[in-house]
Amino acid sequence: MDSDFSIHIHSISTVVPASLTRRCILPLTSLDFLNRNVACMQRILFYSLDLDSLDNYDSFVDKLKGSLAETLVRFYPLAGRFTDGESEKPRINCNDAGVPFIEAAMLRKSLGDFLASPHCMDLCSELAHVESSELADAPHIAPVSVQVTRFKSGGLAVGVSYNHFLIDGYSFWHFMKSWSEVACGQSISLPPVHSREILISQPPVTYMSSLPRYFAIPATASMEAPVGFSNIQQRMYSFSAQFIRRLKLQAMAGSNGDIQQVSSFRVLCAHIWRCLVRARGLEESEETRFFVGVDVRKRLVPCLPDGYFGNAVCAVYAESRAGELLSPEKGTAHGVRILSQAIAGATDGNIKSLLEWCDKQGNAYFRGADYALDNNFVVVSSPKFPAYGINYGWGDPVAVRPGKLAWAGIITFFTGARGSGDIDVCICLAPEELRRMEQEPGFLSMPWTQASSPADPQTSQVCGFQGLAPPNVFLLG
Repeated sequence: MDSDFSIHIHSISTVVPASLTRRCILPLTSLDFLNRNVACMQRILFYSLDLDSLDNYDSFVDKLKGSLAETLVRFYPLAGRFTDGESEKPRINCNDAGVPFIEAAMLRKSLGDFLASPHCMDLCSELAHVESSELADAPHIAPVSVQVTRFKSGGLAVGVSYNHFLIDGYSFWHFMKSWSEVACGQSISLPPVHSREILISQPPVTYMSSLPRYFAIPATASMEAPVGFSNIQQRMYSFSAQFIRRLKLQAMAGSNGDIQQVSSFRVLCAHIWRCLVRARGLEESEETRFFVGVDVRKRLVPCLPDGYFGNAVCAVYAESRAGELLSPEKGTAHGVRILSQAIAGATDGNIKSLLEWCDKQGNAYFRGADYALDNNFVVVSSPKFPAYGINYGWGDPVAVRPGKLAWAGIITFFTGARGSGDIDVCICLAPEELRRMEQEPGFLSMPWTQASSPADPQTSQVCGFQGLAPPNVFLLG
C-alpha cells in the first residue's frame, strides 16, 4: 500500500467529564451479555473543513474535547470501566476514568484523495482507535474512544469506537447526536436513562426450554465461538431511492397480493441476501440464514423510556433453502415475507422469554450466535440512525464509513449520503465473492418488470459491474 496513506499519531490524552458525576456500579443486562463477544464497533465521520492554519485546527480539536467533556456528564457510563468479572458477571464501574482521545494526521493525502482511493475501506479501521475487549484488561477498558485525524489541505475524520457489551447502535448514535448538540451550544434534546434495572426486573414469564426458532440463540462458553476470516474485503455501495422503489414494486408484484407494502430496509435486505447466496455459490438444498437486529424499546410492555441507554436489541433470523430464495417464481417477495415473519416474532412475550432464558444461564459468557457460519449473513446497523446529522458546528459529514468488520457476511446499513431515501451499504466478503456479486446482473441494476414504471433507456439495462456503477446504484469504495 502507498506509504502516502500512513497515519501519524501526534498525541494521546484522556477526556474526563467536565464535572463530577454519579459514582456507582451499573449492572449489565441479559441483552448486554448477548453482545459480550461482539467486536468493538467503529464509525468514522468525514468533514470537509478549512484547516489552513494550525491554530484553526487546534480550535476545532479544543471544541471537540470541551463538548465531549460536557456530554460525558450526562453519559457518564461511557467514562467508566468494566469490572473484571472474575467472581461475578462483569459490570460497569462509573468512576469518571475518562475517554481516550487520539489526535492523528495523514500528512500526504487530502480528504478527497482518501475517499477516492481503493484503499479507503482497508484504512478506515486505522481512523478509529480500538481499546482491548479482553476481560483480563477490564479495569483499563474504556467503553468508547475517539480519534481525530487531520488530512492534508483540510478535512477531518472523527473516528469513534464503542464496545457493544455496553451499548447498541441506537444508544451510540444517541450519544453522538447529543455530543454534536452540546458542541453547537444546544441542550441535549433526549437525556439518557441509565436505569438498567428496568430490563433486569422484567416480570417473569413461563420459561421456555427452547425459544422460538426466529431468535438467534447465543452460544455459551462451552460452544464454539464465531471464527473470523483473514482474507476478507469490504466495499461500499449506494442504492438510490429509485432503485429501492423498483425493488418494492417487484416484491409486491410477486407476492400474490399478500405484500401490500414493504419497508426499504426489508426489501433491500431480501435483495442483498439473494445476491450474497449467488455469490457464495450455495447449492439449492443448502440452508441459509439472514440475521437482523430488532430494537425492543417499543416492543416490550411497558415500553422502555425513549432515552434508555444500553443494549435494547435482539437478533432474529429468517431461514430458507437457497433454491427457494433464488427461485424466479418466488423472487424477492419470498425473502421479504420470511424476514417480516421473523421480525414480527419479536413480541413482548417472546422477548421476555429470551431474557429469562439468558438469566438462567448464570455466569456463562455468551459468545455470540452462529452469525459467522459460511451460509449466514448479518446486518449490524440501521439506515434510520442519524449518521449524516452529526454536525459539530461546521456542517454535516460528507461521508460516513464503518471500520474493519470482523468476518465475511457482515452488512452495514447507513442512511444515504445524498439523502432522499437513498441507502448506503457496506458488504464484507471474501474477495472472490465480492467480484462474483458485483458481476451478478441483478445486484447493481434490475430489469424492469410489468409492475415497474415505463423503462428509461438509461437505467433499464441489465448490466454487470464494469468499474463504474450504473445510475441507480453507486460504488462508494
